[in-house]
Order: sequence, then structure tokens, then C-alpha cells
Amino acid sequence: MARHHWIITLQWHDAEGQHTKTLDGTWNANPSDTRQDIYRHALRWSTERLDAERADPAVLLFDTAPDQL
Repeated sequence: MARHHWIITLQWHDAEGQHTKTLDGTWNANPSDTRQDIYRHALRWSTERLDAERADPAVLLFDTAPDQL
């Protein structure tokens, strides 16, 4: 497994107004995983954490890279 760091910025509207938030995390990728798999994980995890699933947030930024120096 290769560990990847990801970063995602979401923007959404709700009854309280407009919100923009950047989150990050890591993903232990299997050899068959793709960049899209990491993106889908990051989006799902972030919207759940922000309680923004129903708001259908816009993704302003997504990036991922191997988590190593």
C-alpha cells in the first residue's frame, strides 16, 4: 500500500449562508486504486464531516500526492 495525502476545498450554501472549507487527510491506496478513488473518498469523508451532503457542495480544489518527502 502507498499512503497518499489529499486536500479538498468545498463550497456550499445552506440556511446560514455560503461556506467555504478546506480539509485534508490521508488514504492508504492499494495498487489498483486510482486518483478518482481517492477523490471520491475525500469528497464523501469531507461532506459527511461538514454535514454538507444535502447541500451538494462544489469542489473548488482537489489534489493528492504520495505522502512522503
